[in-house]
Amino acid sequence: PRFSASMSADATIPAAAWTRVAFNTADVNEQGAFVAATNRFVAPESGTYTFGAGLAYRRIGSASPTALQARFYRNGAASARLRAAATNLVDAVSTLSLTGTLALNAGDTVEVFAQFTGAEGGILAADTTFWGLSVP
Repeated sequence: PRFSASMSADATIPAAAWTRVAFNTADVNEQGAFVAATNRFVAPESGTYTFGAGLAYRRIGSASPTALQARFYRNGAASARLRAAATNLVDAVSTLSLTGTLALNAGDTVEVFAQFTGAEGGILAADTTFWGLSVP
């Protein structure tokens, strides 16, 4: 299976709180493995999967966060070693890219969480994506 998901609107993410990113539109969704209503991928079968996410920063009001971080969550818990960050944030320019490979059992879930450091910030929907595919 493979999927690519996007956001239908910009999202505000609070400072210092890991928050699920609302990927609520399935652009590609073989086997229906991406569930837009819950913003997560559900493995249809056991195997190895590669995931990627690209998040774009959007300034919220006068808030000036110092960093944007993202990580994959597996079955509701942060996945070890699968985290990325961007600093020196510039509105509608700064992005971060996160990739990782996970061995999943059928029914395991994967989702993207983000947090800002120092102040709240926004995720720019137009330049943000979450994707994945099975690796043979």
